[in-house]
Amino acid sequence: MSEIKHSIEVLGLAENCYYLGASLLEHKHMEYHQIYFIKEGSATFLVNGEAHVMHENMFLMAHPGVVHGISEVSESSVEPALSMLEAKFVVFNSELAADLLKLPLVCQGTPKLRELFDEAFLEGVQKDECYENTVTCLISYFLYLTIRINRNYILDSVDEKLQPKVTTLVKEYISQNYAQEVSLDTLADLTGYSKTYLCRIFHKNTGVTINTYLNKVRISNAAQLLAATDMDLMDVGRATGYNSVFHFIKTFKKMVGVPPGMYRKSELVGGDLVNGTVVGINSVIRAEGAQKNLIENIR
Repeated sequence: MSEIKHSIEVLGLAENCYYLGASLLEHKHMEYHQIYFIKEGSATFLVNGEAHVMHENMFLMAHPGVVHGISEVSESSVEPALSMLEAKFVVFNSELAADLLKLPLVCQGTPKLRELFDEAFLEGVQKDECYENTVTCLISYFLYLTIRINRNYILDSVDEKLQPKVTTLVKEYISQNYAQEVSLDTLADLTGYSKTYLCRIFHKNTGVTINTYLNKVRISNAAQLLAATDMDLMDVGRATGYNSVFHFIKTFKKMVGVPPGMYRKSELVGGDLVNGTVVGINSVIRAEGAQKNLIENIR
């Protein structure tokens, strides 16, 4: 049987117990990662000089170079006062290593994570056939599940300077393709981010959803066509990305305040409609004229 290639190599598993008053000197290791998963009890951990009180089902992810230790084991109704499962491992996959470094150093465990760690430890004790691969798979599962659970934390750690650039990229794509179908899948592929995260950072940077922004761009361009051409409503709708004239009319009225036909009449006679939204769009159209500038001034 060919050798299985894993993303990690587990160097060792252990269960350590500490009694009241015990401590663990601060230290670091440069060659491997280490997980401290609390089974019972609580203690104050020091991580890079900061104190973290950890309880049952919490765990510390000590990466290479992270200084860590236990300053105080809390009083407990059980003996020993603190019981922990530990795992040492090295990482070969660069993407996994990068995601692990983005995790919070102290994580809240879940029943599933506890189950995976318990199973891995049991495999290491029993040493049945293929136990090494089994342990590696279980700890790998533990790590990837931890990343999934903490996905929002990881994404929020992305350099915020990149977020406006991603938002600008989405805006530019919409300005060039608003007349076609614009899907979240396409935008996600374009930016390299998940659909959920992309929607979140776009709203964070603009104050509106991607769909709302898309509709604003389409309706503003439709308003320009209504004012400057004699195209019928169906053609105006199609030219701005609406395959259904009823959807176009409904969206236009919702965003502008009046149906597109009434808007066109007001433009032909030069009268301002009462609705502030319509007046605002008229002003933008007259002031900017150029399609690109018009789109960029939509908020």
